Amino acid sequence: MTISGKLPEDKHRILPLAEARKLLKIEVGNLYLNSIVTRTWLDYKQVNIRVSRSYYYDLFKQGATIVPQACWFIDVVDEQQDFVVSQTSKRAEIRGKVSRKMPVLPVEKRFIYGILTSAEVLPFCHLPPNIAMLPIVPEGSRYRIIRKEDALRTGHTKLAQWLEEAEKIWSEVRGKKEEKMTIYEWLDYQRKLSIQNPGAKYKVVYLRSGTNLAATVIDVEKTLKDNALLNGVIAESTLYHYETDNIDEAYYLAAILNSSVLDQLIKPMQSKGKFGERDIHKKPLEFPIPRYDPNNEVHRKLVELGRKASEAAQHMLPQLLKERGYDERLRERGALTPQEVAAVRRDIRERLKEENIITHIDDLVIELLKTATTRAISSTTLDMYFKKT
Repeated sequence: MTISGKLPEDKHRILPLAEARKLLKIEVGNLYLNSIVTRTWLDYKQVNIRVSRSYYYDLFKQGATIVPQACWFIDVVDEQQDFVVSQTSKRAEIRGKVSRKMPVLPVEKRFIYGILTSAEVLPFCHLPPNIAMLPIVPEGSRYRIIRKEDALRTGHTKLAQWLEEAEKIWSEVRGKKEEKMTIYEWLDYQRKLSIQNPGAKYKVVYLRSGTNLAATVIDVEKTLKDNALLNGVIAESTLYHYETDNIDEAYYLAAILNSSVLDQLIKPMQSKGKFGERDIHKKPLEFPIPRYDPNNEVHRKLVELGRKASEAAQHMLPQLLKERGYDERLRERGALTPQEVAAVRRDIRERLKEENIITHIDDLVIELLKTATTRAISSTTLDMYFKKT
């Protein structure tokens, strides 16, 4: 039996049961223990998929732990030929958790990067990345961390001065904690920064946490053209990212990760907080999303819909921001609040549903998952789960 509804806040503890029943919906049904590979969860719908997780499960990585934000996220005060004068960004002051901030200092331009966090990621599009000063340089398909001593030795005196101030803030933030991790070790915790590929053309990113899934394709070359100061684009720890040079593969994944189907499937697995479902992590990739195959008709259709949705979302975003007055707030604060971001995500999803793009993607994702599970022994099909005939 399931009971749902909302009781009056001022009477919910003293309301007689007979009165409460008039405000509640009571349904009799079954509660199922569902499973997929090694994960189990309880749900009022039944689905059992006994096949391996997605080909992409191990290929999507969590982004870098770029904290304290006050040390790395910057606003540019002045620009010279080889360096910029910068300070801790307004965004870091609003959304960072450290009250200290960096003084106004110069730093060499080669260390200026763009950072995408969950606050910029919307369905099929994204806001401009945050500007950051990061002590990294490309080295093949990875980045190398530059410490203060390295900066002095290589003649990057402005970077060295910045890092000296950052080390002071880090020392104050960490205090006397037993874990003696340096600011550089924390910045590259578990190598989540250094493993990102400077040469990747596209990054597919999705939210680590949130009520609903949201994913987008980052066109690195276009992003760098939009802001000539940036030397690269980094995914932050509130995102999972996959790097590819194949734009069709990127649109294919964006379509699947933005589908209502996948979002509904992971809902019962998500932990719940005050504002609804939260943690996502790699739950979407526990479903059998196959490797992109250009010879597969369903895959090709998802590519086209992913491209169409991305173009539509990017086109409508400026108008949506303007309608809500968020364009001005972005300019003033450098960031939107979580509630404002959620509102824009909702606006985009609703517009794309009105244009039937999401509906077509959902149909194809169900077909994709059904094909991947045809050899699995399942007591309930995906058609029944989503009430399709």
